[in-house]
This record gives sequence, structure tokens and C-alpha cells, in this order.
Amino acid sequence: MCGLKGRSLGVLYKKYAPNRLEDVKKITGKAASSLFSEEEVVEVEEKLKIPDGFKLLAPLVGKARDPDVRAALTYCNRRGLSIRDLWHYRIGTCTTGRFRRRVIIPSFDDEGHLNYYSGRTIDKDNGMKYINASVPKIDVVFNDINIDWNEELALVEGPFDLVKCNVNSTCLLGSHLSSESLLFKKIVINQTPIVIALDPDARTKSHEIARTLSSYGISIRMASVPEDKDVGDMSRKEFTAVRNKAQSWFVEDRLYNLISSIRSGTVI
Repeated sequence: MCGLKGRSLGVLYKKYAPNRLEDVKKITGKAASSLFSEEEVVEVEEKLKIPDGFKLLAPLVGKARDPDVRAALTYCNRRGLSIRDLWHYRIGTCTTGRFRRRVIIPSFDDEGHLNYYSGRTIDKDNGMKYINASVPKIDVVFNDINIDWNEELALVEGPFDLVKCNVNSTCLLGSHLSSESLLFKKIVINQTPIVIALDPDARTKSHEIARTLSSYGISIRMASVPEDKDVGDMSRKEFTAVRNKAQSWFVEDRLYNLISSIRSGTVI
């Protein structure tokens, strides 16, 4: 994993942004005493490994003979993924074992170590849609290796949404962002501006994420994903258009959303 154990922001500041410690103390105010408690940094052994038999799909385009590999490539093509996407996200598959006939998207931390993976079945009749790495999601920044923390970062729900995004994006591995998560803390540490682009059925959760991040001085924009689509169903061009049209978020927006949700009976 990341090589650090402990969830204190003080630990992360020492490693990633010691020059910004005072700035965030000013932003957080009274909460600073709990956020910047000293905590020992402990080296931990890297244990996560990519599934046995993992094969990158990009080198096999037009060359694969194995029917399961060809089926995985067909699935990726049907979802609008290009060979560039296969290389960029290091997408692969396996031809034996429990990950056979699954498309696997791995994730790497800021030092290039594997920190997560998600394997999605390509078969509609498979009852187990995903098999994911058995690690705490709270400790994962999905594909941190690709992130520029000084630029606006798009947040989407899952890895198969992420592959439809343009530059500088990551996924929550769900629709919730805990203030105890590594992702949350790195956003706060770097004061990274955020555009939230969750699926339409997670609109209330989107506003909760925006409220929490904005309380730490983070600039937020809210993308409006069409009601009839998930991010994973969109083309990259469609997602780029939605991201470009995202509006600045204000506290009042959360109140308007809550009122609208109550009226429609869709509060979640």
C-alpha cells in the first residue's frame, strides 16, 4: 500500500505539503487541533498484488487468439474505450481463475505502487458484477499516479466512470467521501479545486460532499449529469461538455436541492 499508517493530517502534511500547514490551520479554525495531532509514521509492508495471470489488453488488440481475451476486448470496444484508454488506464484481463472473463482496472499510488483494482464481469448472467481488491477504500486514492493536485480534479463514482473522463480525474469507489479518507485529506492539503460529477441518483450525496469540502475552503463546481445517463454510459466528448458546463457551488445550492428532494420524495 502507500507505506504510511495513520490518518492524521499532520502525517500527510509532513510528507506532501509541510509549507501549507499554517494555511490550512487558518482555514479549519477550531478543528485544527484534532486534524493536526502528531501521529507516528509506521512503515508497512506492501501486500496487494495484481490478480494471477493478469494480461494487459492494449498489446493484444488485433492479435488475441484466446476467445476470452477477444470477448474482453469486444466488451471494452462496446463501452467506447480506445486503445489509448487501454494503455492509459492499464486495463487488463485474466484467462484463468476467478478473474477470467473480467475487465480489470488497476490503480496505483503516487509512488507507482498498486493500491487497488476492480474487476468487472463481461457477462450479463454473472451474478457477481464486480470483484474488487480487499483493501480499505478509505486508504485509496484511485490512480493517484495520474493526478495533478494543483489543477481542478473531477470526482466520479467508480473506475468504469473514470475511464470516460478527460484529464485529472479520480473516483470515489462509491458515492461517499469520508473526511477520514486519504483522498479527502490530500484535497484539503493541496487546496485542490473540485468538480463533482456523480450519477443523477446521488445528487443529494454530491451536495453533502460539496458542503464538507467547502467548509475547508475548497472551491467546488457541480456538474449536471443528464437524468437518463450514468457517467459510465457517456462518451468522453459528452462528459467533457458536462464538465465544462459545471457551475460554481454555493451553500444555498444544497438547501435548494434538499427542498426539491423533499417535494419530489427523492431524499436519499
